[in-house]
Amino acid sequence: MIRRPGAPPKRSQYLFILITLSLVAFVASTLTTTRLLRRSKVVEVPDLKGKSVEVARSLLRVKRLEFDISEFRFNQHTPANLILSQDPPAGQEVKTGRMVRVVVSRGSQEIGIPDVRGGSLRDAIVLLGDKGLNPGHISRYYTEEAPKNTVLGQWPQAAESMQQGGHVKLLVSAGPRPVKWVMPDLRGLSLDPVTQLARHLGIELRNIQSRLDDTRPTGTVLEQQPGPGECIKSGDQAALTISRRSEDDQQTGRYVTIHYRVPPGSSEVRVKFVVQDLTGRHEIHNAMERPSTELSLGRTVYGRATVTIWMNGQVVEEREL
Repeated sequence: MIRRPGAPPKRSQYLFILITLSLVAFVASTLTTTRLLRRSKVVEVPDLKGKSVEVARSLLRVKRLEFDISEFRFNQHTPANLILSQDPPAGQEVKTGRMVRVVVSRGSQEIGIPDVRGGSLRDAIVLLGDKGLNPGHISRYYTEEAPKNTVLGQWPQAAESMQQGGHVKLLVSAGPRPVKWVMPDLRGLSLDPVTQLARHLGIELRNIQSRLDDTRPTGTVLEQQPGPGECIKSGDQAALTISRRSEDDQQTGRYVTIHYRVPPGSSEVRVKFVVQDLTGRHEIHNAMERPSTELSLGRTVYGRATVTIWMNGQVVEEREL
């Protein structure tokens, strides 16, 4: 039936309009409530440490968290572009929309390599350590042109650069090539000529003990190691047993003080004192010393006594006590 113009609308039409408006209001209310709940949702912060910046961004985006780089920092243990730390920490519960700030690694810092050639191995290790570098493989080369433990070469070369914590390979002098000998028979000889012979052969008399024997003069070699005929080379050590007589044991010991001034120079040296008396041979000092250091050492000795002073493996002085 066609409604005449100007006639009032039917009740059903009013009902339809009311229902439609109610549905629109419900949908709008639902959307608003969902949005508010989503904004206030609590999430757990993911662990970003060790991950790249791109991965960290993606993880936070899934959690509806914000991302910010607060600092770039050099770190020799973490490659560049990886996360070093974060705030808030991993596992903490925060509301969505929270900002998570991170510190990103720049990788290892580049270090200029110092020139360590011509100095001692000890000085080279100290100098490299001061620069944040480490000695790498150390090769040794026999040569008479440079003292033992002198640095002859390095790789990488000086003035090049490498990452902090890197390793520098070194070529170091091993000193002159050792000369090989056949160990002579020292038994029956007195200690003085044996000491001179050992010095000529480049052998160090490391351990000398005494044994009571009234049939021989004091200081006679009774036993030796290595034995006669064995192959030895310069730089080897030998041990001796020498004789002492009964009257030697009755002698009263005397206290002596040994004074020595380390020569001036630019680096530390190893200084060793060896005292020889009726009781045998005794090492009383063996340490690294600074240039111009004044040393004073005291010891009780028996009978005739001498002190031999070594510096960096070489005899520099021998004196009576």
